[in-house]
Amino acid sequence: MKNFSKNLFFHVNSIFKNFWTIFEEYDELKTKVQKTSVDSWKDFVIPTKKSSGVLAFFPYKEAVVKKAIILIKEHEEKEIAKKMIGAITDDLMAEIAEENELYGFGEPLVVPIPLFDKKILKKGFNHSEVFAKEISNLLNAEFAPKVLKKIKETKDQHGLSKEEREKNLKNAFKADPEKISGKNILLIDDVTTTGVTLLEAEKELFAKKARRVLKIAIAY
Repeated sequence: MKNFSKNLFFHVNSIFKNFWTIFEEYDELKTKVQKTSVDSWKDFVIPTKKSSGVLAFFPYKEAVVKKAIILIKEHEEKEIAKKMIGAITDDLMAEIAEENELYGFGEPLVVPIPLFDKKILKKGFNHSEVFAKEISNLLNAEFAPKVLKKIKETKDQHGLSKEEREKNLKNAFKADPEKISGKNILLIDDVTTTGVTLLEAEKELFAKKARRVLKIAIAY
């Protein structure tokens, strides 16, 4: 019995130490993310145009980037989002200038990928709106979070194949034709992998006669 109690003590103690180590690493990374400056964020920027036509900026595999996205997604960390958007300003402005020169992409509406109403009620905010609001401030463009709605409750996309994601998101979005028709749209999401979410939203925007859609993801 004494040996059992001793072994149990060491086992519980080991679990506690492992938990504490993980907590310290989490807290250290959180602090690092919060203290990262705009100039330091620029070191992580690697703009890429995915095959789905999505322009993305930060590699999600970077621990600091992943942690930042999680903090914004879970805790609405607006200051972190502001710094990340500040770091991509030059690349984003260059892309929009090129779109404007080639296709007349002027006065765009800044539209975030929406969440299903039930999820917004649970979270209290939409993390894509956090990024979209900062971008609209940067461009002095109209922030339009209400023109696109998510009308279908979907599964978490994580772990789904591209085909499963397409089926999951089919007919998930609905746009307001009165506010979309003839407009240029800057469509914003936080993270893209296959690009399916942005593509499905884009389809609905074009179905309601959007003029042109530029798809942007913060990380990839």
